[in-house]
Amino acid sequence: MAVAICVACGNEPEVTKRENDTNDTNTTLELSKTELNFSNQAAATTVLVTVSGFWVAETPADWVSLSTYAGNSSGELTISVTPNARNSSRESYVKISASSYEKIITISQHGTIAIENGAIKAVFSVSNHSNVYFSQGNLQYQASTNTWRFAEYQYDMIALDNSNISSSYSGWIDLFGWGTSGWNSGANAYQPYSTSMDYRDYYPGGMYYNYLIDGFANADWGIYNQISNGSNQIGMWRTLTNYEWQYVIYERKDADLLKGVATMNGINGVVLLPDGWNFPDDIAFTSGIANDFGSTFYATINNYSWSEWSKMETNGAVFFPASGKRQGTNVDEIGIYGNYWSSSPCDDSGIDCLCFNSSGIAVGRGFRGNAMSVRLVQDVK
Repeated sequence: MAVAICVACGNEPEVTKRENDTNDTNTTLELSKTELNFSNQAAATTVLVTVSGFWVAETPADWVSLSTYAGNSSGELTISVTPNARNSSRESYVKISASSYEKIITISQHGTIAIENGAIKAVFSVSNHSNVYFSQGNLQYQASTNTWRFAEYQYDMIALDNSNISSSYSGWIDLFGWGTSGWNSGANAYQPYSTSMDYRDYYPGGMYYNYLIDGFANADWGIYNQISNGSNQIGMWRTLTNYEWQYVIYERKDADLLKGVATMNGINGVVLLPDGWNFPDDIAFTSGIANDFGSTFYATINNYSWSEWSKMETNGAVFFPASGKRQGTNVDEIGIYGNYWSSSPCDDSGIDCLCFNSSGIAVGRGFRGNAMSVRLVQDVK
């Protein structure tokens, strides 16, 4: 028996008759709601089903559940959704069928945080007169298609698969040598798939003291490249300077209270809270670091489930996973250390970076011959 489901041009879906059915002249089917919108939190709402007979309900989404899936008369149907841990919104539907008629209830659920073109809309001051938004996740690259993107979730990391790095690798990487945007800066190693461990190969213009600004700004990943889920335009993003990292970590108002190590659903990292942070209901945050060093000690300060972290994200919290580092094709220290480049060299073999482990969060020196994480920012206009 063929079935056709048609949706009217307006907000109200049509009731659609199955072909070849003739025994339905007394059937009625009405719904009190045909469009539901939820926040990113777990929630439920009730729809009144008015029907003159047997009816069934179904949904294709595993994040949507129904209080009942069939009935013999009119009644209430409760539709529930689980927390949305994704950065993006999601959509699905519930289909109600009675005799030869069907109606559709469309369902939309917001993502965990307000994101616009890849930017988390939570303000972080990086100087007395400038503010930024952080990107929705760490930078990632696919060599086979020359595609750049931000991780879908803040806690995403490629981890050991970074060891597969090559000029034709069809997977994704997220640990990069310094200044490897793909622009020929005059450095021996400037491609994102570079694996040299010689720090001298990462000198833009052949000089160790050149920053990723001004004449060498194109060596900055965010300035030179189009980020597919970050506006897909060049010049929209950039890497923080050492002074800006220092301001975020040490100097902005309440800086010590706005950072802390954490474990999010088993993933270690650091949480940075935006300026003017407002605590979500029933979720605690402890600033600071653990007394002990090691992967198991992140959770002694803050330990969040997905649903708890979802509430933190909704208020603009930013998470930096402890992604480790790559040396050549060897990846290690995953879940132990996090290292995030700045655009600023500190000496001939070192670059200033955000560096952390369970017992320390600092702006320190990263070895120029390593490959590390990149978290781009966008200037608040």
